[in-house]
Amino acid sequence: MTVKISGGNKVKIFMDTVKRQKSDVDVGFFKESIYPDGQQVAQIAVWNEFGTISQNGNVAIPPRPFMSQTVKDNKKKWLTMLQKIISNQKENINVNKALNQIGAVMAGDIKKTIANGNNLFVPNSPITIALKGKDTVLRDTNVMLNSVNYVVNKK
Repeated sequence: MTVKISGGNKVKIFMDTVKRQKSDVDVGFFKESIYPDGQQVAQIAVWNEFGTISQNGNVAIPPRPFMSQTVKDNKKKWLTMLQKIISNQKENINVNKALNQIGAVMAGDIKKTIANGNNLFVPNSPITIALKGKDTVLRDTNVMLNSVNYVVNKK
């Protein structure tokens, strides 16, 4: 939807329009993202974000909070970018276009965090390295990395 701006604060008008339309952008992993074995990518992402405990009480997967780390590192940048996207549009603000632009940036930032996992998070255990045949934190097959996506919703 395009919103005509006739004075006032563009960002406030944009946000009011988004609320009125009940529009938003979801970024992350969606139900159609599945590993070749049928496992949902979102489930694996949750296990990596928060970690898991084995039945005997040992840490099976240590927490590697790539999603929350990405938000922490980028939320100010995203707000500034959204303000710039809105401000750069002339009299008409295309809500869907703005949300698509920021969604793409957010998804890209999550991918960067995953790709830099070796530098940011708990290293893989020697057993995991032996099983994977490599030492790549958060990246084994790259299915999770390649599954990060976004969708603009109008509810």
